[in-house]
Amino acid sequence: HSESFFTNAQFYEQANFSSSSFNNITNFENCVFQSIANFSKSKLYSNTSFKYAQFRGIANFEECHFLGECSFLACQFDHIISLISTHFHGVPDFTQTYFKEPPSTSHFAINHTEVTHLKQKPFILSVTHKHDRSLPVKYRSLKKLAILTHDHEAEQQFFAYELLTKRNIEKKSKVYWV
Repeated sequence: HSESFFTNAQFYEQANFSSSSFNNITNFENCVFQSIANFSKSKLYSNTSFKYAQFRGIANFEECHFLGECSFLACQFDHIISLISTHFHGVPDFTQTYFKEPPSTSHFAINHTEVTHLKQKPFILSVTHKHDRSLPVKYRSLKKLAILTHDHEAEQQFFAYELLTKRNIEKKSKVYWV
């Protein structure tokens, strides 16, 4: 079980990783996919990074399972990206990601393990994650994605999570006045 590093790889033809299993850290940072990038029905069991990758053709992540952290930080999607029935175990990072046509936020699922409901009333939540300072930014990026696709319900949900995670970090941080 070794790690999979494709850093800086150029895929000129279709990159077909459909139904693949990646058991350890998987890295596609700075990759360029000139044609179709097919990751449909794949399982990525550990942390996965597509940071700075360029997808010039269709990017298919349908029914993909990301069981570790997943980053699409500063990616470029020049064609459509499909996230239909995709599951993220944690909050994916779409910070500074460019979409020619943004994916619908209603098509993928996020397991919000860092946020749990204390009461049945809406927006009474408690953050249980340990000081992950990137969470508010990740939720803000997801909120932006929801705005772009006019998914107002998801926009409000991501905004609530953004505020809660930010508030939790501020509560845990010690502030000293000089």
